[in-house]
Amino acid sequence: MPFKETHSLLNNNDQESSYRLKKQYSKRYDKKFIILLITLAGLILFLLWIKIVQPNNFLSRGEFSSNIFNTSLQNTPPSKVPASATPKTTATISSIGNTTIFHYNFILTEGTISPDNYAQNGYLINGQSSPGPEIRIKKYSTLIVHITNKLKVGVTFHFHGIHQSKSFLSDGVPMVTQKIIPPGGTFTYEIDTWPQVGTFFYHAHTGLDIIWLYGPLNIEDDSNSQSFPAAYQYDEDRVFTLSGIYHESLTQIMTRITGPVHQYPAVASSIALNGRSYGLWGTKSNAAYKNTTGYYVTNVEQGKTYRFRFINAASDSLLCCNVTAHSFTVIETDGVYVDPIVTDHIVITPGQRYSVLIKMNQPIGNYHISCKQMESYGPLNGIGILHNDGASPPTDKMLREDRVGEEALPLDNWILDQLHPNVALGQIDLYKVPKNVDREFVIDAFEAVVGQQHIYLVNGHYFEEPIIPYFMQLKQGINITNPPQVFEILEGESIQIVFQNQRTDDFCFSHPWHIHGHSFHVVGHGANRYDPIVDGTRIQKDIADREQFQFRDSVTVYANQTLGDYTDGAFCGWTAVRFSAHNPGLWLGHCHVTPHLIMGKKFVIWEHSIEDPYLKELMTAKSNRQRVKAVF
Repeated sequence: MPFKETHSLLNNNDQESSYRLKKQYSKRYDKKFIILLITLAGLILFLLWIKIVQPNNFLSRGEFSSNIFNTSLQNTPPSKVPASATPKTTATISSIGNTTIFHYNFILTEGTISPDNYAQNGYLINGQSSPGPEIRIKKYSTLIVHITNKLKVGVTFHFHGIHQSKSFLSDGVPMVTQKIIPPGGTFTYEIDTWPQVGTFFYHAHTGLDIIWLYGPLNIEDDSNSQSFPAAYQYDEDRVFTLSGIYHESLTQIMTRITGPVHQYPAVASSIALNGRSYGLWGTKSNAAYKNTTGYYVTNVEQGKTYRFRFINAASDSLLCCNVTAHSFTVIETDGVYVDPIVTDHIVITPGQRYSVLIKMNQPIGNYHISCKQMESYGPLNGIGILHNDGASPPTDKMLREDRVGEEALPLDNWILDQLHPNVALGQIDLYKVPKNVDREFVIDAFEAVVGQQHIYLVNGHYFEEPIIPYFMQLKQGINITNPPQVFEILEGESIQIVFQNQRTDDFCFSHPWHIHGHSFHVVGHGANRYDPIVDGTRIQKDIADREQFQFRDSVTVYANQTLGDYTDGAFCGWTAVRFSAHNPGLWLGHCHVTPHLIMGKKFVIWEHSIEDPYLKELMTAKSNRQRVKAVF
């Protein structure tokens, strides 16, 4: 070949003059030589472009693009306002047999952000402020998330609502299922998501880090195909991750919670939709603090039906959400399809998720997507904008000051008792409510003052973090049973947990509870104090009369008091959930108001079979862990 010949000749005549080289080559090679030089120059320029301009846009085995932004406005029709740009992180996809593996790489750093027009320091995932990159995978797949922690604090990540079947060591609970990922450290989460589908999210499970470290996780199925019932079909979907923004550092907020002079954390300055809100902040409303993009905008087309996935990732905000002049059809709660039911709003507490269908059948225009605080006062700027193609640009709405006042919407049971799972769809992870109970635990949580510190006691006990992580204790054959901190249950048993509310400082608030590793049936709720004889009998009668109850992984225990006892510690409402123990592992149960979790409002479930009490089979599993290592 000419290239080889030229290369050989150049090597043999490297002492010749330029003139003699030219004479040695015939004219027939001159044209090819010029073409070769042009080709080499083009190749060098291409490699430089990869190195300098596009360092993150090319994938290699086991790696991914950490900073790909899908923000191009080319070919945008004049009638369409550019939707709020969402950075994209691309997964590496591979397969082993029939199993598809999605591999994400998250790098945690610090940076200056201004999601609501107020600049402050926050945490970033792949250079992106919250919410972090969306994880979107297919059903029956394996999810791999590799964390590189470049923060100054240790973290762990939890994949909220994912049952972690046979992969509890990837549940992300510090000192329970793993050690904390130290600054400069890495950790790889390996999760078999089968058989779950629907709307989930991930978030940090250390301290207050959830305020900045969270993002959506959606598992797609065929619900949008013609084979699915028409009542569940839609044209496109949109994700709305809800959160609170605070104008205090995490250190300041933590001092409020755990310091010698306890102060409950300040109310969120903003409620954000997909990490965006807006406000004018007094003397700080200068150019350095302005985020001219304003509220989050989503474009829609007239006549289409959209699936809106709402995720409440807020650390303590119980929210009511609606879209002006539009109705919702609820089709999913916490990863479970429900019988469709029409409503004009949703009530969504921390940890909960809803999918609703919304038809674009109103006059073309701009409409508010509004989320307001419930039960306690909060900001009024929890706003996004639904923009119909063809409507005038919503510039005035995007930058409008919406902190005129603060209000508290009343919190009640909404339509919760009507949200029944659709059994006709054959949802694999849905099972009938257990008729009887093998074990019942009452979780009676009360806020108390010990010394100068405010803490939560569960059944009179303060949760003490283990010195040796519980999973490591099991590896050493240590019996970790220690009620009410660690409850032991056996695989195959039917479990009922009753969450009991009590008054604190003359107030009774509602509390969202989440149990890792399980979805459960919400079988009862009532006022004042739970009575195992009276209320237990009523629950059994309800189960005998009907089989349809809420089936979810995050439940709200509503404030419900009728006795007029306003003393500190008075009982003020309860909720009972029931589930089948079929998922061995170590599972945390906790209040999803993050300050309450920090104060000790939590417990651990140690679930195992009789044959394998120390979960040795799962600790040394040859399932997804070895399969993944074979690929990456």
